[in-house]
Amino acid sequence: MQPHRARASAAACLVALLACASAADAAAVDPRVTRLLELEAASKNGLVRFDESLFDELALSPDRPYHLILFGSAKRFMESPKLQLSKLKKEFIYAAKAFKAGPDASRVFFVDMWYDDSAPVFSRLGLQALPAVVHWGPGQAGKPGKKVALPDAAKCGAGLSTYPWPAESIAEFIKGRASLSHAPIDRPSFLKSPLFPLFALAALAAGGAAAWRLYNSPIARMTWLWALGALAVYGFATSGGMYNIIRGMPLVIHTREGKVKWWLEQRQGQLGAEGFLMGSSYIIFSACISLMVYALPHVKNARLRGGLSVLATVVAGAVGRGIFAAYVTKSGMRMRSFFF
Repeated sequence: MQPHRARASAAACLVALLACASAADAAAVDPRVTRLLELEAASKNGLVRFDESLFDELALSPDRPYHLILFGSAKRFMESPKLQLSKLKKEFIYAAKAFKAGPDASRVFFVDMWYDDSAPVFSRLGLQALPAVVHWGPGQAGKPGKKVALPDAAKCGAGLSTYPWPAESIAEFIKGRASLSHAPIDRPSFLKSPLFPLFALAALAAGGAAAWRLYNSPIARMTWLWALGALAVYGFATSGGMYNIIRGMPLVIHTREGKVKWWLEQRQGQLGAEGFLMGSSYIIFSACISLMVYALPHVKNARLRGGLSVLATVVAGAVGRGIFAAYVTKSGMRMRSFFF
């Protein structure tokens, strides 16, 4: 590289550094930044609470050296199970703390804005639905009392499939809009506590002691208790209980006429009641076979033994027929057999 080119590149780098330093100094001495820092320090969660007057003062003034990230919510919707605003606000606070711990802490401020006391601001920004996480950059202009044309790109949520939006997604949205750096997102967890190893060792010791005492107790040698446990596991497995839990299938559904429907015809799916019915049918069928094989041979009265055998056979046959019929209905496959 020639000497004059080296000097030119060095001068350009120096100018860029001076520009960044001057911008940082300007942000540090700006009275609006000082005001925002004071409001931020007075907040319990690190969010600056805005009403309409503060919005006009700190968001509409010209030549702002900072970015604002607005979180819009309403008190009556905070506990809505559909919106989950409380969880989303926690993620927003995690993202805010990550940026405030980074090198650009004085260039971005996170704002908590409630519809209850800032309804005119929501109307002026065109925020007609919740949740609302909005980037308000230094170049965003507006006048008090006037509507603002807020671009869709300034609203968080587009293209995100996970909701409530995680702090990582909110941070990526801010980085893409404002080109700001942030520290790693720190989620509070008991696993990070210095007491966690002690609790883990105590839990292992207590669990081992409880397992040893249970193993040596008379309960562990009660065969009928093990049999009931095996039947419970068998019934849960054959009823499709795990399928219902994973898919969130309801026990029954209600028709438009208000009637309870517990069985879906053909291949429409499976309700929880269907699974319990089929699982109970398997248990009854198996119990009848086990009764004839293991219990009835020990009955000394021949007539009683014969009558119970016939009854068990009839019940097992009826239940088996119902199981095959349900299988045919659900699968659409026809089966041939000698008895049904």
